[in-house]
Amino acid sequence: MDYLDFIASIAERRQFERGEKAQAEEGEITEEESEAVNFAKELETKLKTLKNSLKEPKKEIKDLKKNSSLLNAAKIAELETMVVPMEAEITEIEKQLEPYKEIKKQLTQAKGELRTLKNELVKRLSAKRTALTNEDCQGLVLAIFKDGLMAELERYVTAHRQQVIVAVENWWDKYRVTLQDIEAQRDAARQRLSEFLSGLGYA
Repeated sequence: MDYLDFIASIAERRQFERGEKAQAEEGEITEEESEAVNFAKELETKLKTLKNSLKEPKKEIKDLKKNSSLLNAAKIAELETMVVPMEAEITEIEKQLEPYKEIKKQLTQAKGELRTLKNELVKRLSAKRTALTNEDCQGLVLAIFKDGLMAELERYVTAHRQQVIVAVENWWDKYRVTLQDIEAQRDAARQRLSEFLSGLGYA
């Protein structure tokens, strides 16, 4: 397996692991996936807000516990009544975000691998380029140019062929006359001519 095939196999494996192979081929994100990402981001924002909101009351509870008194105990109980539900909500949100975080982790790893492979590819290409003669470089450039030109010509030919097909179909729809229609028109004309000649006394 050459290096480019190796890169392709890594990319395909990562796509399969994330269950996104079909999506990658289509080059688009479905509406459901987009909504899921937006929902996850909303949860992250809510989680951050809750954690920031807890900083001050938790600090106050910690400070109050340093000095034991009935007044402090009552204040601590009041603060904990507010803190406990918020902590429970934070736990629930973190649980919901676990799959999303795992996907982000895998994506980060995949991007790292791809970046490493790209860097290695550049190094190998540079090494190959150094080993090429001027004639080899010229031949390679011409071959690449030829492939690109052939692909562009094929695109134009395909587009022109499609235009011709559409034009012929339009002409057919507009001007088509079946043999049966022509024969019917001929017979009708012959009948009218016969009747006309009979009226003139020629038949």
